[in-house]
Amino acid sequence: GDCAFMMRKASCVQRNAPVRLMSTTDFHCSKVRSSRLIPGALTPMLWGFGSQPRLLLPTELWNRLDAEQRDALLVHELAHYRRRDHWVRVFELAVTVLFWWHPVVWFARHALREAEEQCCDAWVIWALPKAGKAYASALLETVDFLSETIVRPVRGVPKGVASLASGLGQFQHLQRRIIMILSGSTA
Repeated sequence: GDCAFMMRKASCVQRNAPVRLMSTTDFHCSKVRSSRLIPGALTPMLWGFGSQPRLLLPTELWNRLDAEQRDALLVHELAHYRRRDHWVRVFELAVTVLFWWHPVVWFARHALREAEEQCCDAWVIWALPKAGKAYASALLETVDFLSETIVRPVRGVPKGVASLASGLGQFQHLQRRIIMILSGSTA
C-alpha cells in the first residue's frame, strides 16, 4: 500500500546523512552504520528489514531540530535497535498476517508498540538525563512536522501516509509520554 510506496520512493531519493549525524549514530550504537536523510512526510524510524538496519530521518524535520533535540531523537531511535524492536516487528507482522481476524492480535500490537515507545523514552532519559525538555520538544516538533505534511503533502507522497508510519500514537498516549519525560519518571 501507501507505506510501501513511500519507502520505495524514499530509497530512490535518499542521501547519506551528514558526518555529524553519522558520528553521533556511531557513538551511541556502532552497529547502525547506515543513516539516511530522506525527503517526505515520514516519522524518524529504524528500518530493520534487510541485511543492515537503517536509520531514516526526514530532512525537513532534521533541519528544524537543534543539536540537543537531534541527539535525543537519535538516542530514542537507536534504543529501538539496541532493544531489537525491529525483530519484534517481523514477528508482529507474521502473527498479524496469520491471525489478522483476531481482536487480541490488534490489542496486543497496540499495547506492544506503546510499551516499546515508553521503554525507548526511558532509555533517552537514562542516557541523556539533562535532555528531557529538549526530547519532549523534539517529539512535539515531530508531531507538528507530521501534521503539516498531512495538510500540505510532500511531492509524490500520498496525503495522510505520514500518520500511518508514526509511532507517536493517540493524543492521550503522547501527552502521557511527554509528562513522563518532563518529570523524569518513565515508570
